[in-house]
Amino acid sequence: MILPTKKEAPNFKGDNPEKLGRFFSHYEKACVEGGLTDEEKKISSIVDYVDIETEYQWRAIKEFKGKDYEKFKKAVEKLYPEAQRTPKGALARLGKLKSRYNNIDGEDTATVAEYNRSFSAE
Repeated sequence: MILPTKKEAPNFKGDNPEKLGRFFSHYEKACVEGGLTDEEKKISSIVDYVDIETEYQWRAIKEFKGKDYEKFKKAVEKLYPEAQRTPKGALARLGKLKSRYNNIDGEDTATVAEYNRSFSAE
């Protein structure tokens, strides 16, 4: 298993919940590559890859003391409702894009290109 101090190690900061799904994906991949299959050890070691405040919060979850990684993961996901990905093209996501680029200057080609990439991804 990759050491949490390595630059390439998966990491998560609780103040950026949109990245929770990606964190779990990277952590689970690291577990597979590192040969970590024991559910209880996956749970106990995951907090080594998060910031200290998030570690305290995750340790307080009842499922942290359990042996079912998927149950623990679901309990964590419930802590971050904003991490639930809104479907592509949903009005809520398009509304956020509109708000973010509301005052776009047509002469600012970098921002126009960024808007175009974001909108095209929807």
